[in-house]
Amino acid sequence: MVLRVNLAQSDPDAVLVRFEITDTGIGVGPEVRSRLFQAFVQADGSTTRKYGGTGLGLSISKRLVGMMGGQIDVESVHGEGSTFWFTARFARQPQAAAPPPAPTPRLAGRRVLVVDDNATNRQILRQQLAHWGLRVTSVEDGPRALGALRAAAAGSAPYELVVLDMRMPGMDGLTLARIIKGDPAVSGVKLALLTSFGQKGHGAEATRAGISGYLTKPVDEVDLHDCLCEILGGARRPALVTRHSLREQRPPSSARILVAEDNEVNQKVAVKVLERLGYRVELADSGQEAVEACARTPYDALLMDCQMPVMDGFAATARIREREGKDRHTPIIAMTASAMVGDRERCLAAGMDDYISKPISPEVVEEVLRRWLKKPGPSVPSPVQGPESPSPLDESVIETLLSIDEDGTLLGEVIDTFLRISPKRMESLREAADPGTLERAAHSFLGSCANLGARRMAEICARLEQLGRAGSTEGAPELVAVLEEEHAVIRRALQAEKARLAERRPGGERAVPPRA
Repeated sequence: MVLRVNLAQSDPDAVLVRFEITDTGIGVGPEVRSRLFQAFVQADGSTTRKYGGTGLGLSISKRLVGMMGGQIDVESVHGEGSTFWFTARFARQPQAAAPPPAPTPRLAGRRVLVVDDNATNRQILRQQLAHWGLRVTSVEDGPRALGALRAAAAGSAPYELVVLDMRMPGMDGLTLARIIKGDPAVSGVKLALLTSFGQKGHGAEATRAGISGYLTKPVDEVDLHDCLCEILGGARRPALVTRHSLREQRPPSSARILVAEDNEVNQKVAVKVLERLGYRVELADSGQEAVEACARTPYDALLMDCQMPVMDGFAATARIREREGKDRHTPIIAMTASAMVGDRERCLAAGMDDYISKPISPEVVEEVLRRWLKKPGPSVPSPVQGPESPSPLDESVIETLLSIDEDGTLLGEVIDTFLRISPKRMESLREAADPGTLERAAHSFLGSCANLGARRMAEICARLEQLGRAGSTEGAPELVAVLEEEHAVIRRALQAEKARLAERRPGGERAVPPRA
């Protein structure tokens, strides 16, 4: 499938954008095309049984597109595929978008070979690289790439760079890279690898294969531009160029963020996420400290935990809003581990501007801060998704922590903190004699568990919190007993994760195979 987006019309206040989605499916015959956007119509009655669907989707889509001031239609050849398209009208944003990287002397005139079996990917890369002034040739597989490289090396204009796709039939990107680096005639060419299936250990494999740059798809054009500039810059680089290393080199935002959070694990995660986004970060351990800090310092935004000792986030927000008056409004974003019905409404009613759930996601934090700040930091990398694992820990959470700080320092600190404080949290739950104490103890522990991917523990803590909020402790001892068992399992898993971190190579790559 291919998605294309084009500007169809532009006015001073609005734009009309055309979206096209092309597939190679069963196609649509002309006899049903006129009825396709009516309810309960399928191109082939057997399609519903074979592929699923009721026919309502296109009818609803037509209504939605009409509400957005656009049209929807299809161009199709039966048996070959279809192009569904729609237009929609959007108001112009008040601020101009950041311009894409312009042609740069560091890239202009350099010769690059693109190797990708996907024709659409090759076309996109050709256009992008040519825009930066590179001289681009593309081929669809490894054997053709080797032929092109050797022919160019024998002539007067050898290639300086090869951009490789990871997953190609017959000969994948890593295999091709090893062959290139093993051939004296072409081994001097620089290599950049693009992959849609990044996993832990791939960076180390890429380095051993002689690859200089490693980026995951979809590739941000700024990352690709800067990666190629680094690779072709001439200076010797001891480490692999990745989007992590690129973004650490970029100048940070001037925005100052206050994080009001009493949980030490949550503090570490929030600070590291914000620092990687380029923001300056300060901490407050309670709502009262947040109020006092805001009286001293004009922050650009606050991340406010809702439940804290001394003064909770709701009361702190009310005090801050009272002091600000009408002349100033600092964006306050609620952070809560609770997912109770009405929580979001309560946060907004208290004077907060937005709401994010714990464990906090770098992507969500970035999106929310971009919404409220005029000068956001650089984009955060998406976490690399690894293979399925039987671990009691949520692998995606562990991967997110590693993507925030790829040498593993943050993950190690968070694990150490959890191992240190979790016995005290368990003791507080065992000794909780009334609903209020139970609710507070469970809520405090829930955030720490969720931030480390201890899913089962977080679920049990949420049930204990709900129990306390409902004014009861009935059944709490049984739940705490189950939590104790899961706590022992999680501690063993975290100790194993620490051992894996200790075996990591300098520079952030593992010296041992990734977890199974």
